[in-house]
Amino acid sequence: MHEAWPGVTCYIVGLGSDYRGQPLETQLSARGFSWEHVWGFDGRRMSPEALSEYVDQSAAVVLEHRPLTAGEVGCALSHREALRRIVDRGDKWSLVFEDDVRISPLLTISALSTLLSVTPAKQPTIILFSCREDYTVGNRRSLIRLPLEGQKVSLLRARVPPVGAQAYLINSAAAAIALSRSVGPITSVADWPSEWSYRVQFLFVYPWLARPRLDTASTLQVARAEFEEAPWESPARAARRHALALSGIWLVRHRHTYRGVRHFLRHEVMRPCTYALAKRFGQRISQEADAPWIL
Repeated sequence: MHEAWPGVTCYIVGLGSDYRGQPLETQLSARGFSWEHVWGFDGRRMSPEALSEYVDQSAAVVLEHRPLTAGEVGCALSHREALRRIVDRGDKWSLVFEDDVRISPLLTISALSTLLSVTPAKQPTIILFSCREDYTVGNRRSLIRLPLEGQKVSLLRARVPPVGAQAYLINSAAAAIALSRSVGPITSVADWPSEWSYRVQFLFVYPWLARPRLDTASTLQVARAEFEEAPWESPARAARRHALALSGIWLVRHRHTYRGVRHFLRHEVMRPCTYALAKRFGQRISQEADAPWIL
C-alpha cells in the first residue's frame, strides 16, 4: 500500500499476472493520493468446470440475456473484493480504478474535495468518472456545473445506473448495500447489478475524469465487443423477450431469479425504456463523440 493523502483511499483492481497499472500509480502518487492493490480473479485461467462454482449462468442468461464470459466473472469477483475492502476499512469515501485507466489532469485532491462538498455523505452514492456514453442518461434538472482546476465540469444524477465501472468514487453507505447483496455465485456483470444498484444514487461527471487506455482494450472490453458484433440473442428472440416482459410472463417464468416485482420492472422495463426515450427525445450534453445523454 502507498500512503499519501489520508482523505480517500484508492483501490487499483488488476491481475497480478497481467498488471497494467504502473502509469496510473505514477499519476496518483504525483497528485498525493494513497492507493492499494486489489488483485483480481482471472477466470480465463480456470476450466469451465472450476469456473462454474463462481457463476450462475442460468441466472445470467435471464438478467444479462446471455452467458457471462470468464473475464466478466473474474471482473465481478474482483470488484466484489474491492467492496469488501472498502467496508472493512470503514472510510467515508473510496476511489476504485481498474488498472488500465488513466486519469484526467482535472482529477486532483482539490477537485475531489469540491465534488464531495456538494454530495451528501450519508446518502448511498456512487460518482462515476467514466461511463459508456450510449448507456448513460443524466437527469437534466439535476445538472450542476462545478469549477474543477479552472474548468467547468458537469455533475448530473443518472436516471438509471450507467454502464461502466472503470473509475468511480463510492461512499461507505453504498458499499455496504452493494456488499450485503453481492453474495453467492455471480449472475451479472460488474457494472452495477440490478439486484442492488437501484438502491443507490448514481452521479456522473462530464467531461470524464478518467478513461481506459486508448492503445489497449481490457479483456472485459474485448469480450463485450465480441458479443456486440455477434449477439448471443437474435433480434427475434429479443423482441419476444420484450413482449414477455411487458406482459409479465417473463417475471412469472423467472420469479426465482428476480428479487421481487420491483427488481424485475427496473431491470426489464425501466432501464431499456430510459435508453429508448433518451435516443428519441434527449440530447447529448455536448458535441463531443464521447458525450452522454441528458433527458
